Amino acid sequence: MQEEIKSGTTPEPTENRDVLKEYQTSVIQLDDLCESYGIDQGELAIFTTYQNIVRNNKNLENIKGDLVRYDHLIDPQFRVGFGGTDFNRENVDQLIEGGKDIYIHYMDDVFNSSSFDVEGLTQGIKSEIVWAIVVNKTEKKIIVVFRGSVNLQDFVTDASFAMKDCDLPGYVSAANKDDKQGFGKVHLGFYNSIFEKTKVGPNGSDKSKGEEIIGMLRNDFFDKDEFKGYSFIVTGHSLGASLSTLFAFRCACLDEPLPNVLNVSFASPFVGNDEFRKHFQALEMKGKIRHLRVSNYQDIVPLGLPCSPTGEGYKHVGMNIRLYSGDDLLSPNYRRFYPKLGSFLDGARNTMQNSWSLLPVIFLPNHFCLEYDIRLNNKETKKELSKLTLENLYNDKSITGWP
Repeated sequence: MQEEIKSGTTPEPTENRDVLKEYQTSVIQLDDLCESYGIDQGELAIFTTYQNIVRNNKNLENIKGDLVRYDHLIDPQFRVGFGGTDFNRENVDQLIEGGKDIYIHYMDDVFNSSSFDVEGLTQGIKSEIVWAIVVNKTEKKIIVVFRGSVNLQDFVTDASFAMKDCDLPGYVSAANKDDKQGFGKVHLGFYNSIFEKTKVGPNGSDKSKGEEIIGMLRNDFFDKDEFKGYSFIVTGHSLGASLSTLFAFRCACLDEPLPNVLNVSFASPFVGNDEFRKHFQALEMKGKIRHLRVSNYQDIVPLGLPCSPTGEGYKHVGMNIRLYSGDDLLSPNYRRFYPKLGSFLDGARNTMQNSWSLLPVIFLPNHFCLEYDIRLNNKETKKELSKLTLENLYNDKSITGWP
């Protein structure tokens, strides 16, 4: 120190030297890690960018910035299936206008095909579902969102239309397996995606996505006084719609300390059989769940395959609002359907309305988010739907057939 003073130099503060040393050590460790896994600087830059995109607790301004900054990285299949660049930016703008306290609390795509693993490879066919928890403090809502079909594994899941017993596991530990209850039969691919054990994640856990989400909802929200009085919504489109239905059912049927759940699904495929629907309706009658199932006329996905390979029939659940394009002057703006209890004629009518034989032309674009947005925001449709409330529809015995 005395030599530094004598030479006329200013000694560097100890704090600064420690920070510099820590930084240099980190750089060396990062270089060693890259060398160990064969990752070059270009791949590291991609990984860093990816981590920045998916980091948690993003507000709407962050999301809009990502859509602008990383637009060139968005896969074309996302652009088509999810409405394109302008559509997504406009939606985020509308949300920003609706309130500042809206943010993504957590997003999970750790096993998604676009995820970057430690070997610099994508997960491909082994990918799993993508979901997020969104918080809207302005309107006091906790929202669980499931993403729709966009990659190969998603479509493999959709095509796995065999059925299996709907046994709902507990979320605490594998020891709860003996406490499972049967709730009819459901789509094999959808069930496995939400309720089967996953691959071992970064935290060493392999519990199902359903268990993981419920645990987070309890610990981060519904066990805390700060979020008392918040409503609980589960939503999704296409594959995400079917997953949302199964997850919402799981939350409603086993007396979890969660609020009554509102399930809003778009373009949902069939989920379960008639016995599953009876259990679902029993929860609706108790007021523990409400399901608004929105579908587009001539969207092939909600029509689906009406039975499993063994001949077991699938049945839709929930209060269905079917949207029409408005191109045909003889068609209404929307129709409302519900599987009325004890009515054979009602069931037969709904089956016919959902029949493939009534689909003169199959338009894949009718399944896309953009087309759903266009039909929902049709001036006349919006005006008519604004006169309805979901609770009033459920309370109308002429619609439900409930006692």
